Amino acid sequence: MQKTWAFLLLLLLTLGAQWVYAAPVPRVVVALYDSSKSNFRFSRVHQFVEMPLNHLGLIIRPHDLKQGLPDLSNQPEVRGVLTWFGPGYKMDRPLEYLEWGRKLLRQGKRFVIIGESGFRSENSSEVKRTMAITRFFEEMGIQELDEWVELTYNHRFVYEDPSLTKYERKEFRVKPPFDRIAPLSPLVTSHLIIQRGEDLNSRSHLIMTGPKGGYIAEGYAMFYNLELDQAVRQWYINPFEFFRLALGTDDLPKPDSNTLAGSRIFYSHIDGDGWNNVTYLEDYKDQQVFSSQVIYERVLKRFQDMPVSVSAIAAELDPKWAGKPQSVKVAKEIFALPNVEIGSHTYSHPFQWSFFESGDPEKERPYLSRYKGGGWGKGKVVNRMLAFFYKGDEKNIYKEGSGLIDDYDVPRAYANQPFDLDLEIGGSVAFLEGLAPPGKKAKILMWSGNTSPFEAALVKTRTAGLENINGGDSRMDSKYPSYAWVAPVGRIVGKERQIYSSNSNENTYTDLWTGGFHGFRFLANTVFNTEQPIRVKPFNIYYHMYSGERQASYLALMENIELARKERLTRIWASQFAQIAQGFYSVELEPMQKEQWKVLHRGALQTLRFDQGSGKTVDYRRSKGVIGHNYFQGCLYVYLDQTEPEPVVGLGNFRYRFAPQTGEEASLDWSTWEVSGLERGSLTQRFFTRGFGPGKQRWRLDPRRNWVAERKDKKSLEFQYQDGWMTLQIPQSLEPIEIGFRATL
Repeated sequence: MQKTWAFLLLLLLTLGAQWVYAAPVPRVVVALYDSSKSNFRFSRVHQFVEMPLNHLGLIIRPHDLKQGLPDLSNQPEVRGVLTWFGPGYKMDRPLEYLEWGRKLLRQGKRFVIIGESGFRSENSSEVKRTMAITRFFEEMGIQELDEWVELTYNHRFVYEDPSLTKYERKEFRVKPPFDRIAPLSPLVTSHLIIQRGEDLNSRSHLIMTGPKGGYIAEGYAMFYNLELDQAVRQWYINPFEFFRLALGTDDLPKPDSNTLAGSRIFYSHIDGDGWNNVTYLEDYKDQQVFSSQVIYERVLKRFQDMPVSVSAIAAELDPKWAGKPQSVKVAKEIFALPNVEIGSHTYSHPFQWSFFESGDPEKERPYLSRYKGGGWGKGKVVNRMLAFFYKGDEKNIYKEGSGLIDDYDVPRAYANQPFDLDLEIGGSVAFLEGLAPPGKKAKILMWSGNTSPFEAALVKTRTAGLENINGGDSRMDSKYPSYAWVAPVGRIVGKERQIYSSNSNENTYTDLWTGGFHGFRFLANTVFNTEQPIRVKPFNIYYHMYSGERQASYLALMENIELARKERLTRIWASQFAQIAQGFYSVELEPMQKEQWKVLHRGALQTLRFDQGSGKTVDYRRSKGVIGHNYFQGCLYVYLDQTEPEPVVGLGNFRYRFAPQTGEEASLDWSTWEVSGLERGSLTQRFFTRGFGPGKQRWRLDPRRNWVAERKDKKSLEFQYQDGWMTLQIPQSLEPIEIGFRATL
């Protein structure tokens, strides 16, 4: 009987362990905001915080406090809660909020407060509020010292953690006022301590992290100001290090949307704006050649080893709208190229997407006389005549109550028909595919105008089988010298995800195409700064057809293309990057045994990153569906096999990082092409590979043997093998090539 009970107990413990491990590693951080104060897209959390959290493998789930407090008790995917309210913000029911937060902390969720806490409201009694604040902070392991310090001129920093402070902004012009806070638990670490003169009793701890979360006093996270109409943003803290500690992300393998096959991702995409603009290039002088023709001849046709996703505005090609025979001819030539992926830039090019969200076409009627091509309706001819004389005005009387912001005179570029969401998405795709070779389909929709689609537009795009991209406008250069100008992977819109482009386009480098047409050459600064000292973005060349309009803009574009051609990159379509980005949001990482995870629901995402992973390697005996690994910037990058739906990654301690080990499994170090379907054997290894441009690969093989490489189709293959390292040089092939390694000794 005792043996039976012992067996049952062991069985329950085993099953219990399995149940514990079955829960995926929590990746969601709930960001609270108040929609009455700002749209989440323009919040500090989305603009400043979300990108560093994405880099740490986390995703933001915004929650509007106007909808009440969220119930997170049965949401194991939630790691914690984060707030960054504006100065002076006071919430409606602070006592309820504090009790809710205290319960979350007891449930093991983390809480991160940056700036104004919001719960020092005057709507509750001071005694009750003080007690509730005390209990909440005690749960976090910190204590409020009940003193507001307004004058800081005689205060000095007595400790500044060198690993976490003075990151981009080194000093404060004026130290902001603050509430006195101090650590209560010995597990809480202070990173910035201030005091008045030599008075030790006046100390306050402005930045703290611990096992329950983190705290930063208002004004001490980053410097933010408006100088000469140019917003200045610079982090005082190291956001990557602060959030790593505050949210405890060391246990989390980081899904990486910037890397593929051990190399940085490259993709390029073109918005169709300016398709019919006449070029000023000297070689085309007085020939009335369109900018799109220049891009076709000088870029797309010339560099067929560079994939480019090209979109067009259907209205600018459709003869019934604004199209011309020449624009249609160029489109057919472009879409026929093997290195071109077809995309849509909508039919009529909405400028302000929210204007059309209601679905009421009558909202547009007051603007119909302003469209150069004439607006829809019975008075179309009259509208066209009025538009000819319209020069714009300083006060738009029609805008009052219409919802159209001051940035635009009209809500879209063309209005030959009432706005129709089906026409914008599915209709534009059908028209553009009609100009393509038989069977070639559009793969992606590139958002137009303010790139802020509403949820229904994203739903239409997804159900049409299209990926989506645009928005974000990331820059990091001398004009925008901060990670705070680098956008996250995307944004949530209702239940949908909009994917941002990885870099900004030439429009922001040329003052909205009004001057400085050489400006796009400075994209190289952002490309470098988002790769070093840490890789936070792919290499993305994103531009418009009007880059072919002027000599300076064309030369700037060519500099960027030549830079990309020199780098070791994995070149892919924009639609594939969008799929990878969607996989970043959907992937789940299920712990199995120690340092072992099953990867679920990853979509097209194929890379996991382990920070501070230089002391680790992949244990291929404990892994499944792993093609290879490499080291970069102190991180271990792991490349997954797209043919394995649920790969398993197991880690171990490395013996010697750079040399292949005797008996070690064959594995990819890096490649500029995608690799899949790897089959390992003791004397043979086989896999499939394809990509743009000359393929370059480096593999680890058993150094005890001599190896040769060969193609299954018997075509020649350039390879070099020495001391366990196999390098390959492969001519471009968009169709998969099967390659094998064979041991000869």
